[in-house]
Amino acid sequence: MTFKVGSRPGARGTFILIKDGKRYFTRKIYTEGSIIEFYEDKKIIINDVKADIEEFIAENDVIDLEVGNSYTKIYLGGEKYKFVKNFKFDFMNKYIIRKE
Repeated sequence: MTFKVGSRPGARGTFILIKDGKRYFTRKIYTEGSIIEFYEDKKIIINDVKADIEEFIAENDVIDLEVGNSYTKIYLGGEKYKFVKNFKFDFMNKYIIRKE
């Protein structure tokens, strides 16, 4: 799965939260051009255009995610997801779980 942060008119960027159990990998605003990639081995690579590249390894098979707006595009398995804001990602089954 890949997040590509787009531009949002009148805003500094997009708020993104990545949480693995009780541990937060990130919860901040990312600017246009930043990319976050999620790999099968549960590795997460954050390429923030305003900071160094960060790598994390998730402990859990399912993590919590939040994307602040629809200007960030979410790609998974060749498909683009829109209007997914507060959800979970299952690394093992490569599946987005929408929260109610």
